[in-house]
Amino acid sequence: MKAKSILFIDHDAIFSGSTISLIYLIKAFLSSGYKVMVATAKKGEIADKFKSLFKIDLVSFKSSYQLDLHFTNIYPFYTRRGMFFLMLTIVRFFKGLFWGINIIKQNNPSIIYINEYVLAQFAIAGKLTRRYTMTHIRSPFLKGKFGIRKYLLSRLLTSFNDYIFPITKSESEQIIGFNRYIEKIKIIPEFLDEQNFIKDIETHLLKKKYNIPLDKKIILMLGGLEPAKGSLEFIKSLKIILNSTQNVYYVVAGYNHYEFFNKFCYNYIKQNNLAEYIKILGYIQMVKELISLSDVLVSPFNESHFSRPIVEAWALKKPVITSDIKHAKDYIIDNEDGLYFKKGDASDLAKKILKLILDEEFCNRLAQNGYKKAKDMFYNSENIMRVVSLSDELLNKNET
Repeated sequence: MKAKSILFIDHDAIFSGSTISLIYLIKAFLSSGYKVMVATAKKGEIADKFKSLFKIDLVSFKSSYQLDLHFTNIYPFYTRRGMFFLMLTIVRFFKGLFWGINIIKQNNPSIIYINEYVLAQFAIAGKLTRRYTMTHIRSPFLKGKFGIRKYLLSRLLTSFNDYIFPITKSESEQIIGFNRYIEKIKIIPEFLDEQNFIKDIETHLLKKKYNIPLDKKIILMLGGLEPAKGSLEFIKSLKIILNSTQNVYYVVAGYNHYEFFNKFCYNYIKQNNLAEYIKILGYIQMVKELISLSDVLVSPFNESHFSRPIVEAWALKKPVITSDIKHAKDYIIDNEDGLYFKKGDASDLAKKILKLILDEEFCNRLAQNGYKKAKDMFYNSENIMRVVSLSDELLNKNET
């Protein structure tokens, strides 16, 4: 049998949730006898750290190959900014396509694995060079007013991939023409490994490291200051909670992309005298540390998408609160392994946070149930090995 090899196309320039999942996939394919190569937008120290995890070939490319088809692109194409992003997407599409064809020919992999649909042009590159292609779908597509871009993306994904791996039912349902290509679409939940369940450092030491009060309930939000993440509603809930108790401290971590929105959030904190009770961190790689020191994790998303921090918090026996978005209902049961609050309602969020921090027995029950679900649903080698098995089947079919 011909030597098995796979080229992963990694879209992220940082260590995000998709990078963590990619690491698990790389481990699985290496242990299954594949030669693994990675084309990535990561550079400098981040690329070096990523490469040091494995003895693999790493090829760097420009992050500008990413297509503006993510749900965070809120600009209609008929606006000035929307037209700009549309033209940028067209340019990136062809640049990425030609670069992809070249890099595939140079490395000669058996399989092309695209770690997110924002690099969908690499699926075309794979098919044009007669390789098997697979794409992971980890987040929603942009909505758009007429759905033209969403339709074209759906057709591209279903036409040029041998398999598509949505992480939830919601990701699969957004593909237009789903029924025609149902055999290609395999829903595979996100991955956890044994390290996710190990608490490495004592809580008080972590709090000292991040200069966080030792004697308060820590309420954590991961996702940075971003409208789609519900950051402002999270901050507003603090003002409401302080009317009932001062025994709380909020932590927000993640990239802060929007300058105007950042200023608005900081002004709100200042005007309402909240600075003593909240810390805004930027991007931080040690997400597990922040979850470890927290008492409650909140995902207050305004736009429905999967929250990896929720399953990571479950693994560390932390209770979680989420807005009542569609994605949450795919894997969270209200009042059993998490709490819902009404999307965009800071008052309802404050009510749910108070419920957890004031009812220790209920809080622990939610945390234990979440831990069990993390073990049963996400810490499952069958999830990853299913991807490997499907890859093997494709290669074996070619041999026969």
